[in-house]
Amino acid sequence: MNYDLSAEYYYGDRSYASLGYFQKTVSNYVGSGFSYINVQGIRNPAYLADGTPVNNGGPGSSITADATNELVLFKNALPAVSDREEEVSGIELAVQHDFSDSNLFWCGSLQGSVSLPI
Repeated sequence: MNYDLSAEYYYGDRSYASLGYFQKTVSNYVGSGFSYINVQGIRNPAYLADGTPVNNGGPGSSITADATNELVLFKNALPAVSDREEEVSGIELAVQHDFSDSNLFWCGSLQGSVSLPI
């Protein structure tokens, strides 16, 4: 359930200030998940399929990967729907002030807002 209560004060034709409180229940939002996958059968030449390190013969010797080496797993980030339900509450403050009748170098309106969770 969501609640939003606000009060606005208009102190000019195009100027106002408002203050509000909100409380929202958030569910079924999209978060981050991870999976470990192998890409195109890439293998790690430093380890055998059972995880045993390969003795490569020392510095300067070459090693190559073959079917006896362990598969390389990559950590893959992906979107995941969360089954959590959270409550968020906070205050909102918004102000708009019209400067069109002022003798400043800039004539127009200025608007800003901020939401602060509590």
